[in-house]
Amino acid sequence: MLIDNPEEIKKHNSAVGAQVEMANVKSYLDDAINNYLIPAIGYATFTALVALKSSDPSDKEKRAIDLLQKSAIGFMIYNWADQGAVQISNSGIHVYKGANQLPASDKKIMALKKQNIAAGYNALEMAVSFLEDHLEDFPAYAGSSERSANLALLINTSAEFQNAGVDIRKDARLYQTLRITQRNVEDSLIEPTLGEIKQALHLGIIAKNLSAVQIELLKKVRKAVAFYTMAEAIPDMAISIDSTGIYELSETVGGISGNVENRSSAGDKRLAIAMSSFYAKAEAQMENIRKYLVAHAGDFAYAVPEEVNINQPGSNVYSFLS
Repeated sequence: MLIDNPEEIKKHNSAVGAQVEMANVKSYLDDAINNYLIPAIGYATFTALVALKSSDPSDKEKRAIDLLQKSAIGFMIYNWADQGAVQISNSGIHVYKGANQLPASDKKIMALKKQNIAAGYNALEMAVSFLEDHLEDFPAYAGSSERSANLALLINTSAEFQNAGVDIRKDARLYQTLRITQRNVEDSLIEPTLGEIKQALHLGIIAKNLSAVQIELLKKVRKAVAFYTMAEAIPDMAISIDSTGIYELSETVGGISGNVENRSSAGDKRLAIAMSSFYAKAEAQMENIRKYLVAHAGDFAYAVPEEVNINQPGSNVYSFLS
């Protein structure tokens, strides 16, 4: 198993009591592994690392296992937080209450869930990045379809998105949400300008053999991608969709004073200003990309668009100046 005993849980989250029984958290741990870890690194890589755990793993293998353990525990606690004090028996559903213990408040549970879901995503992204940086040590991951999916875009981690100029606080969970919008941005707003150059950049990312001019171009392209992605994502991020309908995003925890947390979505005016700002920054970056491609046309086999003189004699297009 990836996690064998309570001591391993406590190693990655000191708040968990050492007396917790594995049988009480196993289902939540299994959900974390099946829903998050295996889709990210692949079943072959996961089982190989679990097998190495009980033998004599190398330092790099230990590091990968530690990151995966931390991620799994984060997701486990996130799922466990709502139900950890709930007991289901033949007599019904009850909330545990001991002589010296009371159920945690809604606010504390919410804080616990936020902290641990963030820890789960961040540790998993770190684990994937670690595997990527040491592919020669993890051959099962190197040839996996999961690796191809993880590198499917021109920006592939929250750190890369952050470095592109948009402050998302390196939030891996937020980036996974943005990634859906980013794919559409790359296809509809970036590819028309880059054409086959986009595919060449993507192949270079996967093969880790980008040239110096490609690296410089990629920096500029990533800025445009990040700004466009934020602008396109804002309308979707302002609403919440589930099986019951579509709602304005809002977060509320009821209770007495001092035990209340309220958040509501930004107003339409603020959203419009933010979108306009991101679009303006993206368009500025696109112009920088065009200039760079013109300056390095030979390196990219880029066909420089023919300049049109709108005041050329004989042209039916004229510029009127007052």
